[in-house]
Amino acid sequence: MQKTQRQLQVGETIKRALCEIFIRDDLMTIMNNHITILKVDASPDIKKAIVYLNIFGDEKNNPKIIKKLNSLVPNIRYELAKKVIFRIVPEIVFMHDDNEKKASLLEDLINKESLKYSTKNNVDFDKKKK
Repeated sequence: MQKTQRQLQVGETIKRALCEIFIRDDLMTIMNNHITILKVDASPDIKKAIVYLNIFGDEKNNPKIIKKLNSLVPNIRYELAKKVIFRIVPEIVFMHDDNEKKASLLEDLINKESLKYSTKNNVDFDKKKK
């Protein structure tokens, strides 16, 4: 479903404010893993916001880090309310965004299949047609 301009603006505003909060409260590094806020999706009624994070470091700690951040949501919402002017500060849910990992796996799969195809059919994809 297409996001409205209002949802996109609210999401970007929340993202910027959360970045400031994370930097100020030293939440960018948890359990020796670096955290990056990728995007914020606001619901159509702006009552809920899903914050997608990318976590660099030991992947075993990702669920623990997400759980820790979700336990800090009341404090983060309090700080967010000081930074943004909304009638209602949305409920926040932190989620790990693993699209980059999925894209990498998909790319590896495509490369493997194209290699099988090229060796089977003696096709060289690197040669340009003239």
